[in-house]
Formats: sequence, C-alpha cells, structure tokens
Amino acid sequence: MYIAIAAYQNRIASLLDSAENLIMLDSPDYCLSNASQIDICGKSNNEIVQLLAEQNIKILICGAIHDCVWQQIEARHIKVIPWVTGNIQNVVQAFITDTLASSAFLMPGRFGKNRNRRRGFRRGRNENF
Repeated sequence: MYIAIAAYQNRIASLLDSAENLIMLDSPDYCLSNASQIDICGKSNNEIVQLLAEQNIKILICGAIHDCVWQQIEARHIKVIPWVTGNIQNVVQAFITDTLASSAFLMPGRFGKNRNRRRGFRRGRNENF
C-alpha cells in the first residue's frame, strides 16, 4: 500500500497547497531511504488529486486541506489523514506505530479526538480498508 506525505522541506507542509513535494512510501516498512518524491510546486489542486490517483496512493498524510480538495481525494478512494504536523521522519514512525493520532502530531488549534470527527477518522492506519 502506498502512502503520500505532503512535505515542505523536511516537515509536513502546513497546507497541502504549500507543499513542495509528495513523498511516497510503500509497505511493508515505509522506509524513507526507499521513498520517491514528486515535485508538486506550481501544480493545481486538480493536478495533485490526479497525481495521487495515478500513483496508486491509498493514504495521504498532510497538514491543513481545503474541504473541496479533501472530497475530491476521497472520491478517488484515498484516505486523508489531515492536520498533521511535525518532522517527516517522526511522522512516518508514528504512522508505522499507529500513534499518529497523538497530540504531538496535531496542528495547533486541533483538539484530540474531535480533530477529525466530521470525516470519521479513527485511530489506526488500516481502519476502513
């Protein structure tokens, strides 16, 4: 299963629109040393959605995201894990260990279990698959 991380330098981009790259990782180990990157600077939201689908991405980890883009991505059967912040390496490790829902990775202004309530987010990266 492929995951994509919206990155700005070595951190999660604060907004999907501001991401420089998509870092793509494959299971089972999600190793950063084997990751591929795609430059998305200057790409429209529609182009990013299309790229995610073409790359067979199943999960997108990102910071803030516009609702309309979120809906477009989910329409392609890609799970969005939004409002994540932190260093890429730490976020990947948290994803692997199912601790990404920890408050350490919440963007400021997002509060615990209500973080993704309206979209049905649950702990554990493989739920709903």
